[in-house]
Amino acid sequence: MDAGLIARRYATVLHDFAADKKLLDDVYLDALTVRTALQQNPDALKFLDSPLRKNSEKKSLLNAALKDNVTPLTLQFLSFLVEKERIGYVSSILLVFQTLYKKEHNIRTAKVTTATQLSDQQKKRFVDLIALKLNNAGTTADSIDASFKTDPSIIGGLILEVDGRQIDSSVASKLQALQRQLTV
Repeated sequence: MDAGLIARRYATVLHDFAADKKLLDDVYLDALTVRTALQQNPDALKFLDSPLRKNSEKKSLLNAALKDNVTPLTLQFLSFLVEKERIGYVSSILLVFQTLYKKEHNIRTAKVTTATQLSDQQKKRFVDLIALKLNNAGTTADSIDASFKTDPSIIGGLILEVDGRQIDSSVASKLQALQRQLTV
């Protein structure tokens, strides 16, 4: 079965179940927690997805690692994924769940890449400017989920990605464009 289809189906089940239990906001935060934990510890996902490990071992690991950090509903869902042998798709499932949640709550996603580290005040200003630009363009946003990254290789300027659309106004990209013009 297609991995994207699996992720959408299970994410929709989680979304609908959490909404019925009025725990949607909590499960959204849990999804962030679990995805971050798996990104920081890829060996845990290998363990969970291993056919050589018993489901009881996998559930014990999940319980030990997450029981104090996520809602019982999220832990129950993760155990369900273990039982259905779909735990290997957990990152994709939770990403699709987060996308469903953001769409429902009108949350826009922005990624800002700069050459140097930004202060908290500068980050807040960027978020405010993004919201203003979106609203001026007729696209409303109840909130902006922004992530910031530093990449010295862009030399200066910034790269902004909002909901999958990218604007590259970095010095590096302008130098590359100039170089292409000079070599043609």
